[in-house]
Amino acid sequence: MKWREHVATVSKIRLANILYEDGQKRYNDELFIPDSNNTAFVLENGGGKTVLVQMILQAVLPRHNHAGRKIWETLQLSSGAAHIAVEWQLSESPRRYLLTAVTLYLKAGKTASSLYVSAYEPGDKQSIESLPFFCEYIKWPIKTYIPR
Repeated sequence: MKWREHVATVSKIRLANILYEDGQKRYNDELFIPDSNNTAFVLENGGGKTVLVQMILQAVLPRHNHAGRKIWETLQLSSGAAHIAVEWQLSESPRRYLLTAVTLYLKAGKTASSLYVSAYEPGDKQSIESLPFFCEYIKWPIKTYIPR
């Protein structure tokens, strides 16, 4: 058996309504597709590499401090919820995925979070691309995403 068959790898990363550095930097609704390959994010100094890693870790370890930074001090949540999702490829044949996602938002002035985990196969309606992070008709970020 191949080593890769036993290790989950990152297939896709989705960041939606992410604002930081006082709203000067943002990810509106971005989908990164490493497709389970080794991937490098090349950004200049101050380009947001640490923030990017910190956000991706939130889908695995919600509200985790990374490099001495607290996520609620890094992100600007006053304009709405921040959504972070990571799709993990669990197996090649048959191809199966696990989605881990977190929504960070303000509740009574404090940071709160909602978690979402789902396993699926290609073509499933609960894929990372179909998560309803935005209201379809008026394109604004929803406050929280709590699946039914």
